Formats: sequence, C-alpha cells, structure tokens
Amino acid sequence: MALRLREGEGTLNALRSKVRHDLSHFEGNAQGIRMVHTLMRMNLTWAQVGCILKYTRPAWWIGDPPASHSYLMKKPGYYFSEEAYVERLRKELNLDTYSRFPLTWIMEAADDISYCVADLEDAVEKRIFSAEQLYQHLYEAWGEHEKGSLFAQVVENAWDKSRANSMSRSAEDQFFMYLRVNTLNKLVPYAAQRFIDNLPQIFSGEFNHALLEDDSSFSQLLELYKNVAIKQVFSHPDVEQLELQGYRVITGLLEIYRPLLQLSVDDFSELVEKERVRRFPIETRLFHKLSTRHRLAYVESIGKLNRQQADWPVLEFYYRCRLIQDYISGMTDLYAWDEYRKLMAVE
Repeated sequence: MALRLREGEGTLNALRSKVRHDLSHFEGNAQGIRMVHTLMRMNLTWAQVGCILKYTRPAWWIGDPPASHSYLMKKPGYYFSEEAYVERLRKELNLDTYSRFPLTWIMEAADDISYCVADLEDAVEKRIFSAEQLYQHLYEAWGEHEKGSLFAQVVENAWDKSRANSMSRSAEDQFFMYLRVNTLNKLVPYAAQRFIDNLPQIFSGEFNHALLEDDSSFSQLLELYKNVAIKQVFSHPDVEQLELQGYRVITGLLEIYRPLLQLSVDDFSELVEKERVRRFPIETRLFHKLSTRHRLAYVESIGKLNRQQADWPVLEFYYRCRLIQDYISGMTDLYAWDEYRKLMAVE
C-alpha cells in the first residue's frame, strides 16, 4: 500500500501522512477549485477564482487553525493537488497566507441570501409539512417579538400578504414569493453595509467572520431559516432515509472501484497506457467506465512527476485516488443511483 507508513522513511512518511489526510477530507468547496482549474480548465481570471476560494485551509491541515483565522479556515478550501495553483493565486492577488480575497465575502453573502429559503420551500413541496406549519415553526423558533420587528417585516408580512392576495397563484406559492423578496430586501442592504463598515479588515483578507454573522436581528433571521431546516427538515424520517441511501450508494461505488486502487503502480500504469490488460479483466472494465475528462486529468498530473524520485509511488497513488473521487463526486444523484444498481446487479 503506497500510503502505509514505513520505518526509517521519515520524509516519505510525512508525505504519506499529508496525502492521506488530504484524501480523507473531501469538501465541496475544495472540489470546486479542482473542477474549475484541473478538471474543466475553465481559464477563469485570478479574481474570479479568488471569489470562490471560500475557505483558506488546506485539506491536509492537522490541528486547530489559528484563532485569527478560525472562521476563514473552518473547512478545507483546496486540496494538495491544487496547492501550487493556490500559491500562484495568492501571489497574483497579493494575498497573505490563509487570507481571503475581498470579493469572496460578497459571494458568500449572496449565496447565503439566495438559498436560505430553498430548503424550507423544498420541504413544503415534498409535503414534509405545509406552508402553514412552516409559518408556525418559524414563529415559535423566533419567539416573542414586537410589531415592527424584523420577523414581522419579513415573515409575518409574507404570510399576511399571501392570505390577502387574490392572485391566481396558490397561497403557498405567494408566501414563498413574498418571503424571498422580503428577505432579499432586508439582508442585501445590511450585508452591503457590513462590507463597507469592515473594509480595512476585508481588504487585508483577515475579516474573520461572514458578513451575515453577528449579533444583529438580520443574522438571527438567517439562523432562523437554517435552524428550522435542521430541526424540522433534515431530521425528518424521509430525509434521513434518503441520506442513508445516499451514504450506501457512495460507499458502495467506492468499494466497487477499489480494485483499481489495489493494482500496483506498474500494473495501473500499464492499464492506463494500453487501456486493456488481459490479466486484469475486472480492472479493465472498471477503468473503461471512468470518464475521459477525469482520466486525462490523472494522466496530466502524473506526467509532471519524476518517476525516478522516491515519492513517485506515493504521488501516483494519490492522483489515482483523486481520479476515483473525481468520477464519483461528479455524478448526479440519479446517475449514481443507476450506476450503483447496475454494478451491484440489483436491477
């Protein structure tokens, strides 16, 4: 096993530990950086990529992040495979280590505002609860409030308008329409003002908070939506059942493609070069199922390595693992489910 620690190999063991930690911390934000640069080669500007580097912690990081960057580094933001690219990004944007590009705070706030109601709306569409029940959940979670409070201006206003309006759309649709509009109209100006008020720290890349993360009622509103979703949606038996099924599908697919990881570096290199090796019939067929884009990314990555170096087997295996992770994480829910059923022969 290329990543197994071996006595007397201090330098290689450090690399093995690094890539093992990196591979075991899959994160959507880090995969996004990998997609735009390595997999899809989107040729974005440095500023565009800087905007999507939401978290600045490398995936191989061990231990707690420094207190000054606890929020900025609360999740992995990029993988070892993109380390050189992110270092170049920091140089081009004049960013200090583990600091964030200023416009990323705006992207983050826009994302939070755009999707904060989405999970609640999905739950009503899937009949987990009704719009009226959702309103009650929100009302109870917010607690006592005065007539002119933010809750009254946003949630109560949306509820009252949806009940009084005579439009042809259903009251349920109208409630979510007004809820989104009211939320947008309140949170966007507040996020913009927070950005302006904290410009010095933001421009230095060291503002260690989200724009909508403070002790204000605006932050409370965003947390209200998240907390109700966690308590009333994600803990619902139907949703938990789907998550368990998803877990089984993902672990099942990883197990199915395990034979490709069990090949020696020489045997897998032969398979990549020839695309068909008679003595490896199962591995050959599994390799054929991998997408061309992901296979090319693997070939390009190992093509930059020196096969005479002692770290060659470790790095080759790392990129082979990335190949499998790239393929499976790139599947849609339906495709992953279909692929799992076909390969498990349960159809």
